[in-house]
Amino acid sequence: LEPGRGSRLITSLLILHNLVAWKQDISKYVDRYPPSKESLVGLQPITQTEGPEEARLARERIVQHYDNVYGVVM
Repeated sequence: LEPGRGSRLITSLLILHNLVAWKQDISKYVDRYPPSKESLVGLQPITQTEGPEEARLARERIVQHYDNVYGVVM
């Protein structure tokens, strides 16, 4: 795909996306994801100097947080 054609394609898709979003009720998206009721303490940063076990635990905490917020996707 030539850069000029790619640019026009992306611009066209963005325009269509904005037109569709403009015609939809935005409030239903706000209601879809209610505020989290859990504490975010488990998502505190872990320094990179700590070993791979801490990194794995951090990833698991982040995954658990988003599973709680948005539900498990299967």
